[in-house]
Amino acid sequence: MYFNIDIDDQISHQLSTIAKNRGQSSSTLIREAIIEWLQCHPNQSQWPSTVKAFKGIKDFPPFESYRSELKPPSQDPLV
Repeated sequence: MYFNIDIDDQISHQLSTIAKNRGQSSSTLIREAIIEWLQCHPNQSQWPSTVKAFKGIKDFPPFESYRSELKPPSQDPLV
């Protein structure tokens, strides 16, 4: 898969310098950076394990118990 990205001149210069010093292409460095970022930021489409493991707050009333106190909207939001 190929991508086109726009980067400013300063970043382009830094990337080219580092790539040259390492004997690699800029594309290789960008690919390595993306791989590293993806490893540090796992799939965000799922809830984190801390949220999944949450059991609630002891002795705290359920959210639904306050529904009767809600006022209806002043107008239908779907109109």
